[in-house]
Amino acid sequence: MFRKIELLTTNVTSIESSLNFYGESFDEIKNKMDTVVNIVNGMENRCIMASRSALSISEKKSVLADYDKLPEKTNQRLAAQQLGIPQSTLNKLLKSRNEISYCTESQNRKRKRESKSKATDEALFMWFKQASAMNAPINRSILMTKANDLAKKMGEINFNATDGWLTRWKDRHDIVYKKLHGEKQDADASGADSWIKTTWPTVLNKYGPENIFNLDETGLYYRATPDYCMVLKNAPASAGKKNKARITVALTCNMTGVKNLPVDYFSNINAWMTSFIFESYLRKWDSTFDHKIGLILDNCTVHPNFSLKNIELVFLPLNPPAP
Repeated sequence: MFRKIELLTTNVTSIESSLNFYGESFDEIKNKMDTVVNIVNGMENRCIMASRSALSISEKKSVLADYDKLPEKTNQRLAAQQLGIPQSTLNKLLKSRNEISYCTESQNRKRKRESKSKATDEALFMWFKQASAMNAPINRSILMTKANDLAKKMGEINFNATDGWLTRWKDRHDIVYKKLHGEKQDADASGADSWIKTTWPTVLNKYGPENIFNLDETGLYYRATPDYCMVLKNAPASAGKKNKARITVALTCNMTGVKNLPVDYFSNINAWMTSFIFESYLRKWDSTFDHKIGLILDNCTVHPNFSLKNIELVFLPLNPPAP
């Protein structure tokens, strides 16, 4: 349309007589056409300005996805032309690719939403950095509780830390959720395979599912901090020193899920299972049965192999792989 109007303005002499046919002078028609051209130019300028406005997160991700589809040796200038964006914009997108990929804001938002409670936002971030410096593991519930506490102290009565608010807070400060480092143990896969093929069928045929039990201990660290925590994106996830206060719980169940089992309590200085406690518990439990059962156990050093009247101890291979 713009080219057609421009063509008419350059050939107005040839159509002067036809314009006069409508009862208007040539100058009046030319002025009107100039006005139309100015309007079109203004529309074009607005389109250019619109193309320079900030891209939404979904648009940025879309541009990066299209860029990845281009041939590997395509330079940025040619890539920007094919993508329909300025080269400077493409360069910025490529530099911030990681940040864009981790962004959790609404896909229709062009920039990260500013917090409506800036005081609480900043106070929580300061507290977070101080706690992280002390290697304190921080999770979602701790952050939300602390945010509500800080807001109350600063007089923000209507503040309520929601999941959405916390997600945006993490996004604003580049905070991610990481698992703290742990250690791995070697597993005896061949020994476990041999046990399943030889020992397990014998036990199953001898007792049946309702009379096959498994007992195992676990430590309940009732003062332990979480294994996962919030950290700055580029910061290491350091656990620091953990509180070792604990009790040991011996859990027992059969293959059919029976729940009516006796409960006993023992104590020692270290709150660990011992051979004496283990044997005492099994001998007392053995006296409650009027039939034979099989009890599957791991090869822990506090699990001595001894004979009982109604309970047969069946030991797993050393270091079986986790299920």
